[in-house]
Amino acid sequence: MRQFLIGVLLALAVALPVMLVAPPVMPADEDCKLIEDFGRARVGEFPAGWKPRKDEGKSIYAVQEEGGKHFLRAVSKGLGIQASREVKGWDLAAYPVLAWSWRPREFPKGSDERESDGNDSVLAVYLLVPHSRVTAEGRGEWRQEKVNVLQDYQRYFDVKDPPKPAGIAVLTDSDETKSSASGDYANFRICRE
Repeated sequence: MRQFLIGVLLALAVALPVMLVAPPVMPADEDCKLIEDFGRARVGEFPAGWKPRKDEGKSIYAVQEEGGKHFLRAVSKGLGIQASREVKGWDLAAYPVLAWSWRPREFPKGSDERESDGNDSVLAVYLLVPHSRVTAEGRGEWRQEKVNVLQDYQRYFDVKDPPKPAGIAVLTDSDETKSSASGDYANFRICRE
């Protein structure tokens, strides 16, 4: 069973040519606060401040660097273990949007998020909230993503008051399909819009 999460799943299924480029530089944005860019993390290691759901997760996630930019690389071979990071002081009413960069590298073969025996994803990002009820594009290219997690949470759980976020989590998994999945995460921010 997945952790107590509200999922913002990126079920990616389209294969495009691999383009290995560094994560885009994020412009200064007064409406956003950086929560993780992996800039202080040691290359090749599981990032400090993050926690795997199980110890085996430390073998899936490692910080990498390209062109001076750091990012979290996930390489799953038949495993499905989340890694999470606490985000202290996140006021969801003031900063309802979660933004990040992502780059799919290898899609799990035969995956289909709609089926339990194929429920694998190359990249997924979650908002963590205490005691919640859980209710795609190209390979190799960096993408920017912004999701209003407050609106999603209120819509899926039919609540008006914002929850107090506990943090964020990532998941690259290939346990159901017994295949491989690989992708990169970068530039996590919380934003006003």
